[in-house]
Amino acid sequence: MSHSVKIYDTCIGCTQCVRACPTDVLEMIPWDGCKAKQIASAPRTEDCVGCKRC
Repeated sequence: MSHSVKIYDTCIGCTQCVRACPTDVLEMIPWDGCKAKQIASAPRTEDCVGCKRC
């Protein structure tokens, strides 16, 4: 069952959500809008188990 994955406008590219995800739903992608030059993306939402760690 697919759950809603929340990626907020306040993402600073710290990768904590990616590391916390037990099913590897999230990944970092290049983005010039923050100091880290990367932002979280959720390309595999079908694998989300709804743990809310993100």
